[in-house]
Order: sequence, then structure tokens, then C-alpha cells
Amino acid sequence: MRPESPTEVRWHTAQKLETLKNGDVVLDLPAGSLIEAKRFVLSLGRFGKALGPKELVGEMREEADELGRIYRRRVEAASQRSSESSGWLSR
Repeated sequence: MRPESPTEVRWHTAQKLETLKNGDVVLDLPAGSLIEAKRFVLSLGRFGKALGPKELVGEMREEADELGRIYRRRVEAASQRSSESSGWLSR
């Protein structure tokens, strides 16, 4: 499910939009805190990317790394259970 485009929603009266030549949209928007900004970017899923400040970019990187670890473990565990139940086991 794709979130609404930043061009379709007015989240804040002070927001600024810039449409790039490649069609991407840069949304500059005030946030009350780093956690508020992080939650907003996360709510956009794979369609959102923090460009700054560097503290937010770092926190987003950590969050993405942890999500990657969580889902890799789940996929590996599911794959292991599947191969064991079907009689196939790679060693």
C-alpha cells in the first residue's frame, strides 16, 4: 500500500515542496522532535527517505538495519521450518 503523495496532503502550514526533475518530491516540514520526524518518515515506508538532519538520517539507518535483521531471521527460520517439514534439509 502506497502512502498518499506529499503533493496531495497538507501536513503543516509551513511545509515546503520541491519536485525534482526525476519526479521525486522533497518535503521540508517542521517537526516538534526527532522522534516525531522519525515516525513520520517511517509512516511513509519505502517511499520515504530522511535527508536531514544527520541525527535523523543516522536513526533511520539504524532502524532500517534492525528491520533488515529481524526479517532476515524470520525468513531464514521459516525457510528452515519449511525444509524440515518437507523432508529436505540442506547442510
